[in-house]
Amino acid sequence: MLLVAVVVTAIMPAIAAQAAVPLGLPRTIAFSRTNGTGTHIFSIEPDGTELTQLASGPGVDSKPAWNVDASAITFTRRSASTTDVWIMNPDGSDPHVFLPNASSLVWSPSGEGVAFVRIRNGNHDIWTAGADGTHRIRLTTDGARDVQPVWPLEGRLWFVSDRSGRDRIYSMKSDGTGLVRLTSGPREQRQPSGNGVELVYEQDDGNDGDIVRLWTPTRSVTVKRGGPADDRDPDLAFDGELVFRRRLADGSSRLIHRWIGGSGPGTVLSDGSALDRSPAWAPASAWERAQDDQAKGNLLEAAATAQEIRDDTGSFDAGVMEMYSANPTLNYVTEIGDSDQPELISILPDGTSWSAAALSDSGTCYYIRLDDIVGTTSGMDFSASAATNCSGADAATGAYSYG
Repeated sequence: MLLVAVVVTAIMPAIAAQAAVPLGLPRTIAFSRTNGTGTHIFSIEPDGTELTQLASGPGVDSKPAWNVDASAITFTRRSASTTDVWIMNPDGSDPHVFLPNASSLVWSPSGEGVAFVRIRNGNHDIWTAGADGTHRIRLTTDGARDVQPVWPLEGRLWFVSDRSGRDRIYSMKSDGTGLVRLTSGPREQRQPSGNGVELVYEQDDGNDGDIVRLWTPTRSVTVKRGGPADDRDPDLAFDGELVFRRRLADGSSRLIHRWIGGSGPGTVLSDGSALDRSPAWAPASAWERAQDDQAKGNLLEAAATAQEIRDDTGSFDAGVMEMYSANPTLNYVTEIGDSDQPELISILPDGTSWSAAALSDSGTCYYIRLDDIVGTTSGMDFSASAATNCSGADAATGAYSYG
C-alpha cells in the first residue's frame, strides 16, 4: 500500500474550481495499410470512425507501436537500402528516424526501455535499449530467427522463434536469461499480444489463421476465433477488447474489433478495399493513467467541496444532499457502500473529519481524509479491484492506515 501526503492549503483552492475529471481514454488503433499509394501507417477509432493517414512518403511502413503514455507512435520503415524504426506524433507530425538498422520496436511498460529486432550477418535477434535508443544490448544469440518482441511485464519479454523447427512463442527475462517456451503443437504460432498473464496469438495451420488465447499460469488454451475465417495479427487491449485482421479471398483484409470473451461477429472497422495489418491499441499503461487521473481528480474535487462546506458551516458533518447541491457533477454514497466507479464517491463525514474513497477503472482505490487536527492525508490501495475495501468507512478505519 502506498501512502501519499497531501498539503491541503496547496491544492484545495485550485481544485475547488475544477469540474469532474472526464474519462478520456486513449483508444485509437494504429495500423499499417497497403493501398494504391503504398504501405503506410493509419489510425482509426474502435467504432470505425476517424480514419486518418499518419505517415507518407517513400518506403514501406509497418509494425506501429504506441509509447507508454500514447504521446508518440513508432513504426518500421523499409526502403531499398535500409530498415529503420521511425517515430512520430500521434497526428503524424514530426516523423524522423528513432533507431537505425532496427524493426518491430515495442516499449517496456514503464517506458524506460524498448525492445526491437536487429539483423546482423543475416541473423534476426532481439535487442533492448534505453527509451532514447542508447545502451543497446543483444539478448538472443541463437542461430534461429528471433522476431516479434512483446514486453507485457517490466521484467519479462515474449518473442517468436523458429529454433524448434517451427514458429513458437517464447518468454525470457528482459536481460535475456530464463528462456521458456510458451506454445507447442503441430502449427505455427506468431504475433503474440497480452498482459503477462493472458497471451493471445495467431495460430497458422497452413490453410488459415486462428486467434488463440493462452492463460499462462496454467497453460490452458482456448481458440477464440477459429473455423474457416483467416484471422491474424491480434492485439489485446487493457480491458479485454481485441482487434485483429481478417484476410479475405482476394488478398485484401479488414480490421475487426470485438471482446475477447464475447460472441458474435464483432465490429468491422475497415471495408476490405485495402490490405490492413498489424493493428495496435494505445497501451494499457496509458489507459491506466487516464483512469487513475479521473478517479483521483473526482475524489479531490469532492474533498474540496467538503472543505468548502466545513468552512461555511463549521463542521464536516455534511449530508449527501449538501454534497449533491454543492457539487452536482459527482455521485455520493454513504460509508456502507463501496465506490465502484470513478464518479461514485463513498463518504463518511462527522463533525471533525471527512473521509472518502473512489475506485478507478484500473482497479486502484483512492482514499482521502480531511481532519481538523491532523490536516489532510491521502493514499491508494491496489487490492480493491472488486470494489471492496473502497469506502469512506475504510478510509477512516483500520482497513486503511494513514502515514
